[in-house]
Amino acid sequence: MFSFFSRAPATSLSDEAIRWLFDATAWWTANFGGFAALASTPIVLPTDDYFTLDGTLEGEELAELIFASVLEHAQMLEWHVVLEAEDSFDIQRALGPLPQHVSSADIPPSDEEGVPIPEGEPLVVTYRAENLEDPVTLVAHMARSLSHYLLYEAAQPVPGTAEQRPCYVDLGAVLMGFGLFLANASFRFRQFTTGTMLGWQSSRSGTLSQAELGYALAIMVEATSADDRGLLRLLDANPRADVSAARKDIRKRWQKQLDALRGVQASEGGPYRSVSSS
Repeated sequence: MFSFFSRAPATSLSDEAIRWLFDATAWWTANFGGFAALASTPIVLPTDDYFTLDGTLEGEELAELIFASVLEHAQMLEWHVVLEAEDSFDIQRALGPLPQHVSSADIPPSDEEGVPIPEGEPLVVTYRAENLEDPVTLVAHMARSLSHYLLYEAAQPVPGTAEQRPCYVDLGAVLMGFGLFLANASFRFRQFTTGTMLGWQSSRSGTLSQAELGYALAIMVEATSADDRGLLRLLDANPRADVSAARKDIRKRWQKQLDALRGVQASEGGPYRSVSSS
């Protein structure tokens, strides 16, 4: 699976990758409400405090209930967004105009850069029925989809090339509060059985690596002084280690960039312009 940045030796990211994460976080913060908005964004956890679930629901009803919570925490309840089940995933739709090596089944469909989404048209978020068995991955996918659409509302063009845009989608989902879900879902390793055969299966989702997602989450926690007790408890072992290492690195070497992030003001144009449902 392609990652825009190469990982440095041991467990650290390259300084180039870290600088990009700070610069991209500053860009996102400026375009979506300034640091005041980022500081007021809760880090969403997979607990009853953030998701009200009904144990009697399943299938489409369960997906809709989860999606309603995701929309609420993303502050996008006023957007005209519809959730659709996708029984057989159409890889061509997922690839869209993007280069094949930066696409996966867990990256939402992309519209061509510069082609606006028609006013009043519903924004479609798809999901696969099998992801209901893995709610963490399901929420991560939903958050990426919303981040993808939210990028079209930015006051300034997304920096860099089209190849870098999916990196901003992932980062945006983290800064919308869903970093734990993206980090935990970024690498899955599970057992499977087929008849008399027993095996193991791994999968990757998204564009940024687990270490990059962990560092982005660490930037958000350090910049906003967020309560990290529930976060650290619920992160899987590998992303927890990535976040802990990143926080130590930020405190040691990147305090200037962190202070600059805290001073970011909102760009003109407003943070979350609602898409009319009329």
